Order: sequence, then C-alpha cells, then structure tokens
Amino acid sequence: MTNDGTRHLDPSRVEMFEWPRLLFERRPAIANDDLGGRQIAVVVLKVAIDEAGSVREVVVVQSAGPPLDDIAASAIRDSRFSPARLRNGKAVPVRIQYNYVFRRGT
Repeated sequence: MTNDGTRHLDPSRVEMFEWPRLLFERRPAIANDDLGGRQIAVVVLKVAIDEAGSVREVVVVQSAGPPLDDIAASAIRDSRFSPARLRNGKAVPVRIQYNYVFRRGT
C-alpha cells in the first residue's frame, strides 16, 4: 500500500475478482493541428481510482506532447469507472494504466 492508501495490485498475488471498467468517458473534440501531422496519438496515463470508481489522480507516463497530455488528463478526470473488487466483493482503490487515444478526424 502506498502513503495515500492506494493499493498497487499484482494480479498474480491478489484475489482480484473484477478490475475497474470504464463506464463513462468524456471525449473532447480536438483540432487536427493538435496531432501535429500524426494520424493517431496516444497519451499513456497512470490513473488512481477509488472504491467508488471515481478518478482521484492522473499522471502522464508517456507524453504525446502539448496540448494532448493536458486534454487527456482532464478528460480522464471527468470519466467514471466501476470500482475494482476483490473476490469477497469488497471494493478497493487501485491504480491502472490507461491509454488515451486521439485519432485524426474523430
């Protein structure tokens, strides 16, 4: 467990029954210029999700450059997940990696 009480769960060592699932994702519109000539850009985020499925912390692990990093982090903060649950049904806080993908023209 970390200082903030969030568990870093290793699926091989924890009796995880259900990992968080994305229930709602805010998809902001971006200008094609934000992609800098790319067709696709990916921002890799580390996301802390609490027992209720709310996003508590977002850290950019792999950047796609400004402004995409800020757009992705802001959008995932407004997203909602189902809580992670142990086999006994108890909801637990977790950290996950989330790949936020931007595509030209969408």
